[in-house]
Amino acid sequence: MFYFESEHAGVTKLKRSGAALDWDSIQKLKYTWAVAQETMRLYPTAPGVFREVITDITYEGFTIPKGWKVP
Repeated sequence: MFYFESEHAGVTKLKRSGAALDWDSIQKLKYTWAVAQETMRLYPTAPGVFREVITDITYEGFTIPKGWKVP
């Protein structure tokens, strides 16, 4: 729990009390995002549910274009 607490404390120090997190703040939560990704990998939301690629990416020499659906 220490990593979450210190990471979240660092981000919330920069925000006003009660202010919502914005995209830049969320991008700073690297450890939290890694945990969320691992959770999604181990326990997918539902079999057969696809996610949409939001930007063109290249993975192991293959290009996956923006808009494609991937498992």
